Amino acid sequence: MEAADFKRLFMPCQKRLFEVAWRLTGAADRAADLVQDTYLRLWLRRGELPLPASAEAYSIKTLRRVWLDSCHKRQPEPMAKLPETPGCAEAEGHFSRDDARLVRQLVARLPADQRRVVAMRDLEGLSYAEIAQQTGLTQTNIRSLVSRGRKTVREQFKHIEDHGR
Repeated sequence: MEAADFKRLFMPCQKRLFEVAWRLTGAADRAADLVQDTYLRLWLRRGELPLPASAEAYSIKTLRRVWLDSCHKRQPEPMAKLPETPGCAEAEGHFSRDDARLVRQLVARLPADQRRVVAMRDLEGLSYAEIAQQTGLTQTNIRSLVSRGRKTVREQFKHIEDHGR
């Protein structure tokens, strides 16, 4: 892929990539770094990149892989210091700020596959079809992962509420 093709296909995705990165990281500086790392990965592999049907979906999928790679490399943060996640307006509308923070922490504890699709569905507001396009999973599998993830969060939240914090 030539530089001009790369620029034409992937550079218009920058705003959307930053939005997704912000939701994943909770901080503008980390989101900007994640977007930069994503573009670097795409650029270094431009020679082997297929011509994607949707450059935006392909770049978001790459961003998620870069983010997951970075999560596996760094030590987990203590639960008390988890960053605020923008995009949780729905949860904050129904819960107190502390409850919304607790829900985000519980989502962060989910297994990686559940955490990823729950975040895409509930925090980013993506449809099942959009999630399927970005992850390569079937919509049935996505619904199952989201359902199990929500159930786990609900049970843990109830357990914490019943036994005090």
